[in-house]
Amino acid sequence: MAKRTKEAAQATRSLLLDSAESLFAQYGVSHTSLADIADAAGLTRGAIYGHFRNKADLLEALLERTRLPLEALIGAYVDPQALDPLAAMQRAILVCLHDVQCDARRRRVFEIVFNRCELVDEMAPVAGRMREYASEGLANLERGLLNAKRRNQVPQALDVPLAAALLHAQVTGLIRDSLLVPQRFDFVRDGPRMVAAMFEVLRHAPECAAMI
Repeated sequence: MAKRTKEAAQATRSLLLDSAESLFAQYGVSHTSLADIADAAGLTRGAIYGHFRNKADLLEALLERTRLPLEALIGAYVDPQALDPLAAMQRAILVCLHDVQCDARRRRVFEIVFNRCELVDEMAPVAGRMREYASEGLANLERGLLNAKRRNQVPQALDVPLAAALLHAQVTGLIRDSLLVPQRFDFVRDGPRMVAAMFEVLRHAPECAAMI
């Protein structure tokens, strides 16, 4: 009985998240109410409060739901025992770009956060979470690059924090621009060459690495 109750609660939570994702993407966060989300899910407004405190809580849950599949890929390059951390970093970035184009859910969530939501007032907790994610992403890239340095995959003169900041800015910039002008980007076709170019600088251009 307890198992069925838990499964029912999880199904309700997923239904609410699906409804919020669809409405936020279509109308924007500020123009979507909790009542709208409940109606779209075929539930009462009270059902929302059993799972989420407010719209910010819903949006944070949407963000977390899209992050989970990347954890194993990140773990492959932050692991100090990784034999080829640079290749693992490339693979993780390429999957992220590919999913932005091909995974409808992940693309909608990025669209909501970057273009359909004002991260002020009631959304302030989401802005804080975004800062946490950015800090975590930068820290993970630094760990991966330090592993790569130990494996002599990048120049020993590489300024790791600045190199990580450069990589992070390149990836987030590509994602933002692909949402604004999608016709200019094809990550399935061009993503491998784009990502390879980022890492060629780190691998084979000591003079550039020293400038970073």
